Amino acid sequence: DGTRWKMTASAAIASIEAGTYQFWVSVGGNSVWVIVATSQWGNKYLKTTADGEQPNNLLSLPECP
Repeated sequence: DGTRWKMTASAAIASIEAGTYQFWVSVGGNSVWVIVATSQWGNKYLKTTADGEQPNNLLSLPECP
């Protein structure tokens, strides 16, 4: 319905892993999926699928109010 909302990164990770939600980023008419990745130290984090764009799609989004 266009209403703004927020979700913590940990809740988004859990939702993606549970199959409850899927997220994507759309910039300039191009959309990419947000996925869960694991760092070399075992920490889970969100990133987008590779699309060749720099900087990272998530990091380039404005902060939510």
